[in-house]
Amino acid sequence: MKARKRRDIENFQPMYMNIIDSSDMSYLDYGSQDSGLNEIFSSLESLKYELQTMKEPQGTISNPARSCRDLHLCHPEKPSGEYWIDPNGGSNRDAIKVECDMEKAGVTCISPESNFVRKRKWTGENPGSWFSEYKQGGGVIGYNVTEPQFKFLRLLSSKAEQKFVLSCHNTVGWYDETTRDYTNALTMKSYDNTEVTYSPEETRFAIAEDSCSGKSSDGQVVVDFNTRDVDILPIVDFKINDENAGKYGYSISDICFYG
Repeated sequence: MKARKRRDIENFQPMYMNIIDSSDMSYLDYGSQDSGLNEIFSSLESLKYELQTMKEPQGTISNPARSCRDLHLCHPEKPSGEYWIDPNGGSNRDAIKVECDMEKAGVTCISPESNFVRKRKWTGENPGSWFSEYKQGGGVIGYNVTEPQFKFLRLLSSKAEQKFVLSCHNTVGWYDETTRDYTNALTMKSYDNTEVTYSPEETRFAIAEDSCSGKSSDGQVVVDFNTRDVDILPIVDFKINDENAGKYGYSISDICFYG
């Protein structure tokens, strides 16, 4: 019985080799006769490259990471600096350049298109109007990031931070020493169109400084956001509620997302 199996194997080997020889080995020549096989192998190579880039993102425009956190996990040796990320994946055509804080294990920070407006008297503008509605010098605080990218970046993040600073001269920005209340506190508009202002129950931000309450000199209101309610950031607009406002302007920091 064993001898019969051995003969079968010996007879099969030359027959197998004859089949290969009769095919002229053309199926191994990817770029010559069989264009269908060539397309298949090209697709496999492309898929291999895509899987490799997903596994080893470099933070470049051609090979962006999902976030700075992902880049840090893959390359903990990379220093802080500017990198490219693509939170929603897919094509890198909408990848965005960000600042990665690698000292904090990969925090993703995005700069506003304009981060300050000088303090001035806004003649002709109505108190209680959004800054984006001002006829001269106003506008939305933009970030040059698409909605899908922001959406996916929030999904990848556990918390977010941002600082909004109102600079003032004879303008109430938060607490009003005259009325001894917060009726003239500024109102900020969040990315999800929520109006954010003073509330005794508010925990998403803290007032780090309020030197505008007396309306007697220059000062500032510093609003520090540090929240797990990532949908409210970044801040995109604000309005002053002091009907007798003097001069004011603002500055705003990068919006930073933690993985």
